[in-house]
Amino acid sequence: MPHWSIAILCGGAFGLIFGLFVARKSAAEHPIRAGAAAKMFHYLGASIFAATAPTVLIGAVIFHYGLIRDLVLALVMLFSAALLLLIYAVFEVQAIQSPDIAEAKVK
Repeated sequence: MPHWSIAILCGGAFGLIFGLFVARKSAAEHPIRAGAAAKMFHYLGASIFAATAPTVLIGAVIFHYGLIRDLVLALVMLFSAALLLLIYAVFEVQAIQSPDIAEAKVK
């Protein structure tokens, strides 16, 4: 098994655990209205974001990756988290706008 996959698996396990706390806190501040799919993308995006630092640290300290590899690993993980949170935002915007459209049709 390649070293980068071990680093991603270890960081991913950390992210799945601590991503739960990050997603809960975020949902407590701004409730999720869009349903189960939005909650799933929100949790996965928060998990990958929370897993970025531990994954890069594992790669740097244990496997002695160079600066470029660490930056690429961090950027790929942050881009993945941003993509998942963008998909969550699409669901959320549709859920927020749909009552406004229904009220406009009634009037």
